[in-house]
Amino acid sequence: FFGLGGANRLVEVIEDNYRIKIDGYAYINFESFEKIVDLLGGISIELSEEEAEYLNTTNYISNPAYRNVSPGRNHLNGNQTLGYCRIRMVKTLGGAGDDYGRTLRHRRVLSAIFNKYKSKGLIDLVLTAKNILGYVKTNVTQDQIEKALEDIIENKIFNMETMRIPVNGAFEAPTEYNGVGYPIINDWDANIIELYRFIY
Repeated sequence: FFGLGGANRLVEVIEDNYRIKIDGYAYINFESFEKIVDLLGGISIELSEEEAEYLNTTNYISNPAYRNVSPGRNHLNGNQTLGYCRIRMVKTLGGAGDDYGRTLRHRRVLSAIFNKYKSKGLIDLVLTAKNILGYVKTNVTQDQIEKALEDIIENKIFNMETMRIPVNGAFEAPTEYNGVGYPIINDWDANIIELYRFIY
């Protein structure tokens, strides 16, 4: 949907299907993602032996000079982190595969970024946000972002929770449905209930 109508269209589709109001959006492209991770000084991610081998022997890490990761904890730069986020043919550390493994990697990266900077003071966070915003497309204002950062610090928000939709047990994944190959058939009501439970 993003390719057909941009962020606004994607927001409309999510709001219609999940019966929820989205207050703001932000998105970046691959190049900006790499720059943001580098601007933050890289992140720490744990890799399985299979993930490390895959990243070192494929073009997911596009710069061959950075195909030097190893099993265990790695400090990844932007190019390496993007490669890690793109993996879907190898199971994650913990055994999640396919697109579900890839979205788990996305959540692990977001958590790593959050955990690295959650202890910084408001001034550092605001300066970092200002530097990063040049790479982000968003309908949220800088004032709104600064206010959110203030709220995070004042309320001592030290944890970030994530979830995957569709949730386990609330979808089917047949090899073919109505002429479409490998679709996801959601149990919309069950997924909406779990989404509301997670948010509220």
